[in-house]
Amino acid sequence: VRAASHGVLDVRKGYKEGYRLASKHPFKARSCWRIKWRIRGKVHQAYKKTEADADRLLARVILLEDASRSGIAQQSEILDWIERGWLSTDEAMVAFPGWKDTGARRRRTDDANFKEILDLYEQRALDESKAHDAGRKSHRNNMGQTRQIVEWLSMEHPDLRDLTEDHVRGKLRQLESSNYSPWTVMHWLTKTRILIDCAVKLGMIEENPSRSIRLRQPKRVAPRVIIEPDEAVHLLERSLHYRQWINGGLPTACRLGLYAGLRPEEMAWCQWGWLSATRHRLDIQETVCEETGKRWIPKDWEMRVIGVKAALVEFVAAQKEWLKRKDFSDHSCSPVAVLVDLDSRTDICRRTPSSRHSGRW
Repeated sequence: VRAASHGVLDVRKGYKEGYRLASKHPFKARSCWRIKWRIRGKVHQAYKKTEADADRLLARVILLEDASRSGIAQQSEILDWIERGWLSTDEAMVAFPGWKDTGARRRRTDDANFKEILDLYEQRALDESKAHDAGRKSHRNNMGQTRQIVEWLSMEHPDLRDLTEDHVRGKLRQLESSNYSPWTVMHWLTKTRILIDCAVKLGMIEENPSRSIRLRQPKRVAPRVIIEPDEAVHLLERSLHYRQWINGGLPTACRLGLYAGLRPEEMAWCQWGWLSATRHRLDIQETVCEETGKRWIPKDWEMRVIGVKAALVEFVAAQKEWLKRKDFSDHSCSPVAVLVDLDSRTDICRRTPSSRHSGRW
């Protein structure tokens, strides 16, 4: 660190004068990472097992530190920080002057800000997910249904004080009568509970009426479909007739599903380097898109090694030569999504049905 005479404070002086303290360091005693931050003179610390988790927490507490110095933050942020233990109520009252006023801390219940509720819901969903990635298909699907619930609440119950258990039960019956599956109804209720929990946390409603509703967990009635050998042969042959889709990568996606049981999202992010031609193995691993810099992490952190047949290795090698002959602008990164952009990968996930639970062939 440069000397203070050059206009830059060292760590100790910066600490004393209130400059940013948030930091991340290896903590050998626990074989983990320690994150420190400072709020109005008090040092807080937390521990994370992985460096990636430590980086995510560090980014969040840096925002908290900056907000505590400026005295400006959204109410949902302050409530979230307090709930997570990153900030005490007393510290919030000192750092954020408006927090002293009970009326500011406890909003009028008829002032329902559904955007704020949705923002808090999404932040919690990302924090509790393993990938912490807003671009994942599972997160987009989650938020899509959640926005439908928010639309229903904002249209039918703009004043959340009027929402009752009967209203929620009536909506559930409406979904059932519209032939929604039992699992869809169950997921709808779960998301509704969490959304209204967020509204309670933000002071927009006193209690959550949906929490008193109980539904029996649906039974899984659809059996797993196992692809027969003749069906697999048909898929392999017919896929060669659809090279006009996803830049010629559909036949490869089909084989990655049949031979390796990859998820559509894993097919979309598959890289040439994942496949070892000599060892006949496929390494599913974290990947960064060279074009956009977007980072992809396998679902549930399921980085793994899969043994594959020679047929897949041979086809991928032939596919690479085919792409060279067709002179695609970028065939060096992925055997499936040649253009390695978000639109190509979304197209793969949309056009390629999952064969993960259909039995590897």
